[in-house]
Amino acid sequence: MNPLLLSAGLKLLNTVVEKSGESSSIGETGWGKIRTVEEAFKTVDEARPFYARKTFWATVCAVAVPIVNRVAGLDMQIEEVSAAITPLVAFILGESWRKKS
Repeated sequence: MNPLLLSAGLKLLNTVVEKSGESSSIGETGWGKIRTVEEAFKTVDEARPFYARKTFWATVCAVAVPIVNRVAGLDMQIEEVSAAITPLVAFILGESWRKKS
């Protein structure tokens, strides 16, 4: 797990205010009611701007590899370009699947 995300989640959990009479939720923050720790991490992750996310930069790198290959004249074969892009695409798909579930 990302240490930055973990520390942000712990800060969020430290700021949670217990509501009396409602034992089904952890508490309420400025982002609304949070019921589980997983919701707290998702809330912190969604609050970040798009350019602060790893998936955005993985996408930028995956798109940049063939463009740099063409413009800089690296003469990489399609197999080499695919080998460079495949782990990035797998990371992007894995992160989006993780966030959906």
